[in-house]
Amino acid sequence: MSNADNTETEKKILVNVWMVTYNHEQFIAQAIESVLMQKTTFPYKIIIGEDCSTDSTRAICIEYQKKHPDKIELLLHKKNLGSQKNSYVVHQACKAKYVAMLEADDYWTDPLKLQTQVDFMENNPASAACFHQVNYFTLDKKSHVFPQELAKKSFNIHDAIAFPRTGWNIMTSTILYRKQAVQEIPDWFLKLKIGDCTLIMLAALNGSIDFIERIMGAYRVNAGSLMQSKEYTNEKVAQKMVDLYIEFNKHTKDKYKNEIYELILYYLYQLVIYYKKEKKSALHFTTTIKFNFFTLQLKHSKLEDNKITRIFSDYCSYIFKEVKIR
Repeated sequence: MSNADNTETEKKILVNVWMVTYNHEQFIAQAIESVLMQKTTFPYKIIIGEDCSTDSTRAICIEYQKKHPDKIELLLHKKNLGSQKNSYVVHQACKAKYVAMLEADDYWTDPLKLQTQVDFMENNPASAACFHQVNYFTLDKKSHVFPQELAKKSFNIHDAIAFPRTGWNIMTSTILYRKQAVQEIPDWFLKLKIGDCTLIMLAALNGSIDFIERIMGAYRVNAGSLMQSKEYTNEKVAQKMVDLYIEFNKHTKDKYKNEIYELILYYLYQLVIYYKKEKKSALHFTTTIKFNFFTLQLKHSKLEDNKITRIFSDYCSYIFKEVKIR
């Protein structure tokens, strides 16, 4: 095929499937096969970021690419980038109208998954992204439907800002978003390790996030997943959320600062609870709290005096209520 033919083919691709992988030799074939089984009226292409796995993941990816060169594009990194940068690089490489996300240890179960989501997006031009239900498999192989039910099916930017706290969590492997809604991932994304929250918030700046009540994939917790890693402690997740909200507030130039400040306060409160539960020293606790609070003040524009007073008052109330200085 000539370069001109390749270019013309790329223009016709309606969906890029974003996939990142590292040491997924047990799962990667099933993930790729679940994409290849999709029945669509449009062309799509998988873009895989292979992050220098130490097992046979790369060899499996190369084998699949050779068999399906029109369906798979490989980004074979020369050195390990880490999950966040690998995710960033693959996002930037996706150029199609829509991007569907699939982490390599998950898989899709419905051959009409892509068609269903694209049809929804084509019929709902105000939608920036959509997601669906999955069968959620725990380490002991038990499963349940997630999310089971939601109070509403369409969410706006205010919902998106609050969604990590309010419980309508979205599994990464269910997201399909409109590329135009997230043309560029900001550089500060690389400093964070909560990529799906960031993506949903960025997409929601340009449209609704919509729920399709249909089970079309499977999410599995495995021993090597982020949820089982040292990065997924209550303390570290709370700190990452504080960092995310600080960056997002700067990104949106204080437009949503009131609700963002409330959420930062909520996650700082989670740190208070963590230190009490773990019986950390008073010095350790107060040092962290002071650092977070003053960082918060330094990185944002000034709030009205009464807002600062109220936040500080609530903040101190939480500290003295939840933590006994020993």
